[in-house]
Amino acid sequence: MTSPQRGDSFTHPQGRQRLFALGPCAGSGARSGAAGPKQYEELAGRALVLWTLEALARVSELDGTLVVLSPGDRQFAALAGEGDAEAASACWRANVGGATRAETVYAGLHDLLARGALETDWVLVHDAARCLIRPEAIRRLISQGRDDAVGGRMPMPVAVNPKRADAHADAYAGTGAAHA
Repeated sequence: MTSPQRGDSFTHPQGRQRLFALGPCAGSGARSGAAGPKQYEELAGRALVLWTLEALARVSELDGTLVVLSPGDRQFAALAGEGDAEAASACWRANVGGATRAETVYAGLHDLLARGALETDWVLVHDAARCLIRPEAIRRLISQGRDDAVGGRMPMPVAVNPKRADAHADAYAGTGAAHA
C-alpha cells in the first residue's frame, strides 16, 4: 500500500479495478457506554483503530485505505504522530463522518470518488473499532469475492458476546436481549 498524504488523489491504471479499504471511524461511543469514541479505547496499550489499520496495511492487495473521521475529530491526528502508528500515517483521512455509520460510509465513498476512484472499483468497509480482523481473513474475502458481481461479506464466529447487565433490570442494557 502506498503512503498517501491528506488530500492526495490517485490515477486509475488502465484495465484494472482498484481495491480500497474504508474504515468508518466517526462513532461517538454512546452505545458502548464508553467515556469517549470506542475506536480510541485501548487494547494492549494501543488504540483499537491502530490495530485495525495495522491489519489493513498488511494486505498488499489494497491500493489504499481511507479512514472516515467525524468533522471535529482531533484524536486520530494525535495517534498518527505516535511512534508505533505507521499504519495510521499511511492512510488517507477524511473528516466527513456523519451521525450514523451509514452516513459515514456514504460520505467516505464520495470522498474516494473525489480522489479519483471509479464506481467500478471495489471498496472493503471495516469498522475502525473492530480491531481483531486478521490480514489472512481480508485476503480470503478478496479472493472469494472479487469475481462476484456484488462482492461479499465476512461473517466471523463469536464464541463470547459480552453484555452489560443491570442487576435491577430484566434485559441486558442496550441489547434488547432478555435473561432468564
